[in-house]
Amino acid sequence: MDEETGREKRRGPDFWCKMIRWMEIQAWILAGAILCLLGLAKPRSVTLYDRFYGSPATAAPAETAWNFYALRWALVLMVVLLGTCGYGLFVNAHRHARKEDRYSVSLMLLGALSAVGIMLLFVLRIQ
Repeated sequence: MDEETGREKRRGPDFWCKMIRWMEIQAWILAGAILCLLGLAKPRSVTLYDRFYGSPATAAPAETAWNFYALRWALVLMVVLLGTCGYGLFVNAHRHARKEDRYSVSLMLLGALSAVGIMLLFVLRIQ
């Protein structure tokens, strides 16, 4: 802030604010990729449509096993997401210089969800 005029000298977001915004976008893209991988890893179940329109001879049986290859990649992406959110929140906390600066709720939420997902995968022993 300029002491003589009382006006803010800075005219817009600096490099760190822009970097936090890009980290939020990257985190949401990673979260979408994780959801797609979890959808691919989930075993196929028999739906109401299969029961109603398919005959028992032509209906595909429900699978019982998860795709562990897709789950491993989802776990790797969750670790990357947790690291991205952690670094973004670290930068956000140290960058908190202006009065109107806010903490990134997206990074906090996605970081917490990825930590819960990692713990859940380890508790269920899906490695």
